[in-house]
Parts: sequence; structure tokens; C-alpha cells
Amino acid sequence: EQWIPFDYSNQAVDETEAEKNQFDISRGRFGDFRRAPKEWIVYNPDYFDYQKQGAMKRYVARCLYLNGRIRAITAKEVERAFMRADSGKSTIMSFMSHDTRDLVPNMNIVNKWIKEIALKYPEVKFRHSNAVDAIRKVLPLKEEEPAQFDINWKGPRLEISSNKELWGPQPYLCFKTWDFNYYHDNLDKHDETFWSYTFDYNTIDMRALSHIGIATNDNFGNTTVCRLDMETKKTDTAFRNKAD
Repeated sequence: EQWIPFDYSNQAVDETEAEKNQFDISRGRFGDFRRAPKEWIVYNPDYFDYQKQGAMKRYVARCLYLNGRIRAITAKEVERAFMRADSGKSTIMSFMSHDTRDLVPNMNIVNKWIKEIALKYPEVKFRHSNAVDAIRKVLPLKEEEPAQFDINWKGPRLEISSNKELWGPQPYLCFKTWDFNYYHDNLDKHDETFWSYTFDYNTIDMRALSHIGIATNDNFGNTTVCRLDMETKKTDTAFRNKAD
């Protein structure tokens, strides 16, 4: 909720008897979405229960396993997505894999379902998309340029200014030491576009650092990543705002 605006974690399906009998993952273990929407919708979760629709800021999309032993996408689920789109509702149908199998055979099966079912719904137009652009199109979100950071040092204090408000309350901060340890900490927030972090005996001595990383997303899902090289004092910045 602080840094990631688009969340493809909803795996809500009707649990089968076969799944209930797999005790290592039954009753929602390893991702409980039994009470979440079982439709192909994008929703904002509730503060006290991420499976309910509520007023939190991130967007949760539904994403099922590709030929998994649980919560798998099926021809029936593909048709449900087409039916929803045919009713005039913009729809994301997404699926993923979480193992080491070759993706191609199972992808071919799902693509075959899509082609066959698409013939039954000739008015439905669909496109292949990455996760970020799919949510941008379906919601839809207002396009904007990625955030730009102005990064300065005031002694041991690192100051970060943004040219606009971010999606979350603060950028993501991490740092790497010369002995290859990695750390994350929260920033001190001064206002909606200004933060700082002090490196001292209460945190970590800045002389121990080889690199500092700062990253954020904005309301359109643009990503800004900055890397500060503590030896050369140079900052590299990368942006992600367009689909490949």
C-alpha cells in the first residue's frame, strides 16, 4: 500500500473437493482469497480485510494459475471474462505460472480456448497486454509523466524532493554496504513532495555505504528508480512509463 499500486494477487475461485483435500494448501493457505470477488474485476481492498472491497488506494486484479493444481484458469473462466466484456464492462483476464515447467504447452491451451470462445462473442475486442497497461486501460487512469527526483546532501542527511505527489506516502529507500549487505528503512516525511534520511550512529554510517537506491510509482503506474554511487557521487535514474 506504500509503493505498489497494481496488485495481481486475487485468486478467488470456488474451492473444489480435490483442493480441499490437499491439506498443505487447503483453507486458503499460501494466499487466502476465498472471500474475494470471483469475477474478473479490479477492486480497491478494505483496510481490515484485503478480500473485501473498500477504500484503500491500491488496485487488486484477479490472476489465476496456468494449469496449476489449485486456482487454475479454465475454459469456463475464459468464457466468463468474454461474457463480462460482452455486457459492456472493460475486463482484465490474467493468468500466471509459479513453477519451472515450460510455459509454451500450457499457454497454447489457453490461447486455443481464447480463439474458440472469441468466435462466440464477435463484438468483444481483446488485446494482449502487460499487467501495468491492462489496469491503465480498464480503469482508466489519466496519463502522466514519471516523477522526477531532486536529490541533495546536507552533511549526513539525504534530502529527496519530487516534482509532484507520488502514489504512496513516500519513496522506497534501500542501501547497500561495502560488505554486500542490503538494508531498507523509512524516510522522514516533511510534506507531500519532500523527504529526508539521516545517516548516523542511530541508523548507519554513510561511510559504510557503496550505493543507495530510491524508487517510486505514481498514480499512472510510472516507475522511477534512482541509484546513487557513493564512490563516484553520481546518480543514475531510470524510468518506466510506456509498454514495450
